[in-house]
Amino acid sequence: MAVDISKHPGGLPKRVALRNDLVYEADEHDVRYFTDTRGGSSGSPVFTDDWKVVALHRGTRRVENVLFQGRTTAFVHVGTQMCRIMRHLQTSSPGVHAEIETAQRAARRG
Repeated sequence: MAVDISKHPGGLPKRVALRNDLVYEADEHDVRYFTDTRGGSSGSPVFTDDWKVVALHRGTRRVENVLFQGRTTAFVHVGTQMCRIMRHLQTSSPGVHAEIETAQRAARRG
């Protein structure tokens, strides 16, 4: 699966990372991906190609024996799964959770 990121690294003008930005692995907490980011991009939305937000970017992780585009890479980027964030908001901030849910329903209706 490909993921894209719209970010303002370190408060600089918007940068968008598109294409060849594949997910390396995911679990119930995190998505790990090869999408290029710069320092200061934490909190940026991680999108699928149809613009569904699947995670919020939070940093990088060192890896070993991982290949990307035929070359060994030392790092993958990490985002927190949106479903995990939404579960947390449901209990800690129900009003914010409801606002996001309402906006998502409206976006799906188009």
